[in-house]
Amino acid sequence: MIPSTELRPAGARRAAGLRALAAVAAIVGCAHATSGTATSGPAPDPGTALAESALPVDSSADNDLIHDRVAEAKMQGTLDSLERVARDTDASGASAAAKVRAHATLLGWYRGIDYDRGIETHAAAILRLLPDVSADGRVKNAYAFICTVSGQAEVAADKGDMSRAIAVLRNAGTTLAGVPDKQGVIADALARYELVGTHAPAVTAPYWVNAPAGRTTLDLGAGGPVTIVEMTGWWCGSCRRSYPWIRNLMRRYGDSVRVVLATELMGRFHQDTGLTPAVEREKLATYFTVDRQLPATVAIADPPAEFGQSANDKAYHVYGIPQMALIGPDGVIHRLIEGWDPHNEAMYDAEIAALVHSGHAM
Repeated sequence: MIPSTELRPAGARRAAGLRALAAVAAIVGCAHATSGTATSGPAPDPGTALAESALPVDSSADNDLIHDRVAEAKMQGTLDSLERVARDTDASGASAAAKVRAHATLLGWYRGIDYDRGIETHAAAILRLLPDVSADGRVKNAYAFICTVSGQAEVAADKGDMSRAIAVLRNAGTTLAGVPDKQGVIADALARYELVGTHAPAVTAPYWVNAPAGRTTLDLGAGGPVTIVEMTGWWCGSCRRSYPWIRNLMRRYGDSVRVVLATELMGRFHQDTGLTPAVEREKLATYFTVDRQLPATVAIADPPAEFGQSANDKAYHVYGIPQMALIGPDGVIHRLIEGWDPHNEAMYDAEIAALVHSGHAM
């Protein structure tokens, strides 16, 4: 087991969670942000939820830092407790299915904060237990098993090993014999990772910020400057923690790097509810360009019939936000980034520098 003292600092994929808490509570914790069954709006991610009662929502960087530290302390205590539960359950005479659920709870939390070692540890434990789970138990706990394999693929992709991520998903039918994937999580993850090496889908939206009047589509696959497209939302803590890195990239590279932020209307902004589309668009424009100091192009989609299932989410097979695509001058996707782990910034910096250099050489 991983002691909480080894937990990564605040800012990893803590907010990649539309339904993280709800999923964990149901012991099926898989969806990070936008996947499967929908709700009327974003449920708090683990880090945000734990600190929500302690501090008001604020756009300032100082408050973000305090908010993170409060969440970190509370989360470490929660994870310590859950690790003890898993150990005690493993040592007890509980059924294999009960042990799976104990590990699946932790797997959901570790995926929520992007802690690879925690994901790998509990995924391995769950797969070791699988042979001892009855056919009925495999059906009843199917989502936990599905999330185990998708979590393993996510770790591989996070390390840049897309071939392994794809292999894990393609072998899921064998690995998870007797486990149904009714929500199509595996197929969608496979489609998402297979975007790498293909021309980027266009980003579409009826409303744009920092874009020519009348724009409805931006064809990223047509080539141009190196582009970072991030599926994002004001309510997403990990999205906020990616913005300083994006802002620094824009300052460093100027016109050589284009940033596109794709989001959607939801009828509210922080505590303000029942907003008209016009008012909400104005708040979003201020949030990104002023509060977050991001002079990026922002695509704002209408509220989809199913939350988190806009045309852009579907085109990029978005599972959780933030989700980024690094697109080269040739319009081809070179990397997908799910969630935000600041420990990987140097790796991303090197990849972007190489892409910018390749563009200058064209």
